[in-house]
Amino acid sequence: MKNITISKIPLLILSLTVIVSGCISQKKLEYLYDSTKSAAEFNTGKTEVPRIRPGDELYIRVSSFDESTYNFFGTQAEGRALNYPNEIALSLITYSVNDSGCIHFPVLGRVYLEGKNIEEANDTLQTLLSEYFRQPNVIVSFVLKKIAVLGEVRSPGYFTYTNSSINIFQALGMAGDITILGNKRTVLVIRTNESRITKHYVDLTKDSIFQSDYYFLEPKDVVFVAPAKARQWSISSIPYELVITSITTLILLLNYFNHN
Repeated sequence: MKNITISKIPLLILSLTVIVSGCISQKKLEYLYDSTKSAAEFNTGKTEVPRIRPGDELYIRVSSFDESTYNFFGTQAEGRALNYPNEIALSLITYSVNDSGCIHFPVLGRVYLEGKNIEEANDTLQTLLSEYFRQPNVIVSFVLKKIAVLGEVRSPGYFTYTNSSINIFQALGMAGDITILGNKRTVLVIRTNESRITKHYVDLTKDSIFQSDYYFLEPKDVVFVAPAKARQWSISSIPYELVITSITTLILLLNYFNHN
């Protein structure tokens, strides 16, 4: 009877291994698991040209053939901020778009920019400044655009970016990637447009993500990665060393009693 018990021990160990490793399926561990395995090309969802909205922060650089103009707009504070770029330094040289869609710019005062893209904002400011300075050249760009990545990622938090667009995989990369316990099939994206808030779930294991309107994120988007069902098994809290030690001790005890 004792020998029969011992013979079942390997089966017991194998069963425990299968149960623990099977708690998280392969489909939940890989991105684009249901993707085609050969080279492919996808047309991403329609991406609109970013438009200026209230709450945006704009970096505006003005230069001119007129030396006095250059000295007027090229302040020392701007030079320090560009040499040591960080969020606080950049905020000192940026122009905030207020709730009315305007910025307050030197010489010009209030300038309405809401709804314009970067090129249109350039043209607007250049036209207005040409009344005061000789052949002004204007450069406008978005700065301090923020997204939040929360939940089952290695480094949750707020992240800033300066590119014209950022996709959901890049955002997750900034947050250190999804942890082994994160659910890639139901990643929530929360989007705020003026007074409307929308929520949408995306599946990062399928190619359909490339056609989603939420593949490219927008400023102020919140990405939330929920824990997989495996989290309910409390895998992260299982004392694996204790389990292995207990099984080893059980084997030794059974062998001892079997031979005595």
